[in-house]
Amino acid sequence: MMKTIKSWALSLFVSLAVIPAVSSARSVTADFYGFISTQFYYQNRESYEGSEGLFYLFPKDRLLDVNGNDLNECSRAGYFAIASRLGAQFYGPDIFGAKTNGVLEADFSGGSGTSFLFTIRQAYLRFDWEKSNLTLGQAWHPMTEVYPETNNINLGTPYALNNRSPMIKYAYSFGDKNSYVLTGALMYQLTHASMGPNGRSPLYQRYSGIPEFMLLAEGNWNNFHVGIGGDYVKISPRTPNATGVKLSKEYSESLVGMLRIWYKSDKFTAKAAASYGADMSRFGSMSGYAATGTRSDGSYTYTPVRSLDSWVYFKYGTKWKVGVMAGMHKNLGLKDGKSILDTERVYMTGGAIDKSFRVAPHVAYTVKNLTFALEYECTMVDYGSFNSDATVSDTHTVTNHRPIFSLLYTFF
Repeated sequence: MMKTIKSWALSLFVSLAVIPAVSSARSVTADFYGFISTQFYYQNRESYEGSEGLFYLFPKDRLLDVNGNDLNECSRAGYFAIASRLGAQFYGPDIFGAKTNGVLEADFSGGSGTSFLFTIRQAYLRFDWEKSNLTLGQAWHPMTEVYPETNNINLGTPYALNNRSPMIKYAYSFGDKNSYVLTGALMYQLTHASMGPNGRSPLYQRYSGIPEFMLLAEGNWNNFHVGIGGDYVKISPRTPNATGVKLSKEYSESLVGMLRIWYKSDKFTAKAAASYGADMSRFGSMSGYAATGTRSDGSYTYTPVRSLDSWVYFKYGTKWKVGVMAGMHKNLGLKDGKSILDTERVYMTGGAIDKSFRVAPHVAYTVKNLTFALEYECTMVDYGSFNSDATVSDTHTVTNHRPIFSLLYTFF
């Protein structure tokens, strides 16, 4: 085992040492960047989360034992450095009249327990012309590029849209100083995937046969940014051989609309966004879809569940920074007066949730390339019982209190 680790480390060292020589021979240069991040957190409830609890979502519903005690009301803490990141920006020769560059970025949050692996965050090639650019590879979904700058690595999820996907993206700029941008993208799901009968999986979208479509219009004036966009996805919840009987094709289609505003000055930043649509589970939202009908051959028809998510964020300072993020989610139920077949065929992130709120103030202090930050995150969720239209009633509130302390050391 030790020999294998030493061999891997030697190979990595040699590879990094050779990069400058190879890059020089092919007229490619590279700028490396990254940080070491250690984070400690405490929370009072079992919750939906990832990356050993560092990527926090929201608290789980009550789970009562025979004596009426809530089994999910239990505190725990964690301390990790797996959110540490390493990335490289590559610059190459002009091709097809465009400047070329690329990004390869990863962190150590892949895996679980005591085994952690590199996980690719971004890996794309970009062509830049005078007024347009083309991106090929995995990158941030264009509708998620403006987000609250929280200490928690969730960046405001599930209230703020969060998604990185393999894509073909084209953007065209026009107007005075290219202040207006139109962007279109075709995408396929990977880690940020839709919910379904087998949990979260990218296969539902792949079996639909078509990519996800996105259009975004942006305007930039001095310190202001405004963007409005829409996203369409079609998924096939049950794979062709899921039942052992050839069925009619089953599809669920959904649209998401987004509006965002951003103001930034030397010391003050203000951001806000709202998203309205159906089945936003691929963005980390507390939403999904349900089976609402049965065909003669036993296949289902599906209807997405609509929801509204919004957030605001404010930050002030340079060396000392103070900020706060607040978010809201509301379940709006099925459209077109449809009714669910039963609760077993409702595929949503988190279950029967009516609404949810979060407030997360933070303070940070930076000395050169070292930052100390403290954030307190309070998340409240109203759980209840599904109605026939997938709205939720007879609710009760569960709350998670979550302080998180982080130490960030940037390099390169």
